[in-house]
Amino acid sequence: MALVATGMTKGRGTGKMLAADAAQAPLKGIEDGRDEVWVGKTQLLRAIERISPPLAHRLLRNG
Repeated sequence: MALVATGMTKGRGTGKMLAADAAQAPLKGIEDGRDEVWVGKTQLLRAIERISPPLAHRLLRNG
């Protein structure tokens, strides 16, 4: 899940999703019958993973 703007994430990171948007995206994916739902910036990670799985793994590992 992408970083979501909540009280717990205050002062951490940038480009956070609104909590309502983060909650709505998976629900919409379920309604649309999708097996996978990539929310927010994780959509970019999905594209990177398709092009270079080792790079995607490194990005996840190094945060």
